[in-house]
Amino acid sequence: MRKIINTFRYGSLYTKKILIYALLDIIAFVVLGILALSTRLMIYFFGLVVCAFIFIFLMQTLSIHGMDEINPGDIPPKEKKVKKQKEAKEPKVKREHKPRELKHEKSKPERQKKFHFSIREFFGLQDRKKDKPEKEAAFEETSPKQKRQQNSKAVQKPKQQNGEVVQKPKRDDIEKTAQPKQNKNVEDDENKNLIVIRQVSDETADSYDKRKIKRTLYKYKVKKDHRLVLVDISKKYMIKQCPAYIWVADRQFNMLLLEEEPRHLAIPLGRIREITYLKKQSANVDTDYPMFHRNNLLTTVFRPYLPDYTHNTVASDKNSYKNLYGITGGIYFTNKSAKNLFDLLNVEFRVDDKVTTSSKVNIFFKDAYKANIMLRDSVIDANGYADSIANTLENMVKSTISYMEFKDTLNLMVKNKLITQEFASHYMGMWDKLKK
Repeated sequence: MRKIINTFRYGSLYTKKILIYALLDIIAFVVLGILALSTRLMIYFFGLVVCAFIFIFLMQTLSIHGMDEINPGDIPPKEKKVKKQKEAKEPKVKREHKPRELKHEKSKPERQKKFHFSIREFFGLQDRKKDKPEKEAAFEETSPKQKRQQNSKAVQKPKQQNGEVVQKPKRDDIEKTAQPKQNKNVEDDENKNLIVIRQVSDETADSYDKRKIKRTLYKYKVKKDHRLVLVDISKKYMIKQCPAYIWVADRQFNMLLLEEEPRHLAIPLGRIREITYLKKQSANVDTDYPMFHRNNLLTTVFRPYLPDYTHNTVASDKNSYKNLYGITGGIYFTNKSAKNLFDLLNVEFRVDDKVTTSSKVNIFFKDAYKANIMLRDSVIDANGYADSIANTLENMVKSTISYMEFKDTLNLMVKNKLITQEFASHYMGMWDKLKK
């Protein structure tokens, strides 16, 4: 009872509130106990249990925070006199080292931290950011100056091996020894890039005899169902006018470049969604593909894949041109190699020019136009072109376009020499039979 009175007189506001709640909880416990005995209802017994838990919680909180705290008003008059006498006997120096105010300021926050931590821990609301672990606190105790001193001492202490002092090499010496190696690697990489960028030389072409080609195909696991192509240009992969083997395996488009050192590239099939078209790229018949200026095994095998060169009809323009077919990564092949590309890759042929981007013609005319490009570039033969045109016209007959649009499209195809008049008459008859 005395502790309760002293708490009300000298305790903090927070401690007084906890004590008042505890007394109110006792009163509620007594009232609920009387009601439970008289009425014998379960709700009052449940209330008694709740009040008991609340009382235990308040008492634990009060014992942590308020009951053990000693304020100046808690000290009886006799104890104050004894304490003053002891302080008078003690020298003044000791009082300066341990002032009472500082001691009180240090102790109170620590108790508050403990109290708040217990409340958070009880309800499961501990703040992980504010409550640092012990390892972090111990790490923070060492100041930056102390760390520097420790590091400097560790560096100054020389190592001893077999009674002899071993000194570490200086930083300048390390940099001098490491720098030439780094430059050497850079020079090697630059030399490799230069070798890759250059065209395949005559000496490289001569080195690929039957035995070397066989060993190369075996080393890089080239499938039997492979194709031969000529890669005209690729800035990304630094390829220029190089023969190559292509095949599909493990959902990848594989390409083995027959450079001075064979190089293997693998591109996922999911990335190759179309084959693009580059029309009238400037070329020079005399300087293009210099390796084919002499005869050897490699040039004999890949000669059928050299590009077809065209010339402008204008008399003043004496330049040569070639058409290229490309895939993902900016890898462009000759027109004679495109057939093998379409054989391995079941993707769409994309052409971007005035015809394909025009809104004046429909999709069926554009498909016939692209098939005609492939016929002129020897990507497909006459039979393949006839099959492609027949498939396009059959789809047009089955479509929902109007009769006038169907007739105008056929006339436009005949005018641009994409189909003959016999073809047009045949499919006009099919339209009449199907629609009537």
